[in-house]
Amino acid sequence: MRLEFTKWHCCENDYLIFEDVRISENQLSGFTKFICRQHSGLGADGCVFLSKNSKGDLSFRIFNKDGSEAEMSGNGARCAAAHLHRSGHNHEEPVILATKSGKKILKLIGIKDSLRWTYCSEMGKAFFLPEKIPCLIKELKIVSQHFLEIEGQEVEVNALSVGNPQCVVILDRLPKTEKFRYLGSKLETHALFPNRTNVSFVQVIDRKKILI
Repeated sequence: MRLEFTKWHCCENDYLIFEDVRISENQLSGFTKFICRQHSGLGADGCVFLSKNSKGDLSFRIFNKDGSEAEMSGNGARCAAAHLHRSGHNHEEPVILATKSGKKILKLIGIKDSLRWTYCSEMGKAFFLPEKIPCLIKELKIVSQHFLEIEGQEVEVNALSVGNPQCVVILDRLPKTEKFRYLGSKLETHALFPNRTNVSFVQVIDRKKILI
């Protein structure tokens, strides 16, 4: 089988973009795991599959390199939009992607050196209700400033969904790489997040600037 793809990255998340591939539904996960391998494959964080759905909308499906399907990815969506604009499918019009968490609108703001594409992304509303995230904390109306124990260490977390699960940890100073990877991994796979979660560490600089 001969497949055409492009590879894009956004904020150092890299994705392989495929259009209208004839791969059966039960093979998408295995195909992604195989093709995203660092050494024996092409190497990527995941695959994006674009196609027209039954309603005529542009369907966006994204699979992580471990073969799991995600509801949505902001970086992946921007990569898909850049691919579509560069290939001439959308010209100057906004890209509208039909994802598992609703339609996302990406408006092209500018292009630099034909290599860097900048977007204003309309990702939809943020939801804080535990059942919307999902997060298995029934006693809370919203998951804000909630302490989780990570192997004897208490970590204050804020959980929400922006189309996919997010866990935000606000600190006075961003953690060093080793602590970042350790806590990030433990929070991502914590039992309270049945679908796993993205993890962000945030340092507030002032009312207009944060480090993530």
